[in-house]
Amino acid sequence: MTQAKNAADGTNAANARREKLAAARLEQRDAVLAEIPEFSRIAQALRELGESAQHEAVRREILALTETIQRSLDLRQQQVDMLAGPGISELLLPFGVAHRLQEADIVTVEQVRRALADGGAQLRRLPAVGEATCDVIRAHLEALDADKPPPAKIEIRSKKVTLTMREKVLAEKMGLSAEQAGELLKSERAERKGPAPKE
Repeated sequence: MTQAKNAADGTNAANARREKLAAARLEQRDAVLAEIPEFSRIAQALRELGESAQHEAVRREILALTETIQRSLDLRQQQVDMLAGPGISELLLPFGVAHRLQEADIVTVEQVRRALADGGAQLRRLPAVGEATCDVIRAHLEALDADKPPPAKIEIRSKKVTLTMREKVLAEKMGLSAEQAGELLKSERAERKGPAPKE
């Protein structure tokens, strides 16, 4: 009974956190959407002004400014598209893992899903991402799809290794236990070294 209650409490807490993150994402999307019409009007007005300018130098300056505003507008539209679906924050990934994805411009759940579609080969091309990190991401994605909290323990095939003090600090920042971090590091060290040469 207690175990079932704890599981239900964990699911409720995870879902509440995801709902809060989703609400923040939609609020951010709405704020960006509100800026787009104004940017469009400014870009259009500048374009018309530049095209009617008498002096070539003035015309070039205005059109260059128009292009800058248009690029800003395009970026905002891309941002709206990204914010339309769940972001990776809703996967509730350990900080370090989420940071690696963000550095590679993987910011939505759909991008993560596509990156895992080939067995994680695309993700493993990223710096410091190996099979163990893919296992962590996959487990969190499955938890989101199943409307459950992220797993407390993730089964990783590699064996335990001894952590240095720096690695322990990094593990803590990533929200991993020492055992999980050891397994993660073991796997990734092995992948960076590659297969052992044949005798």
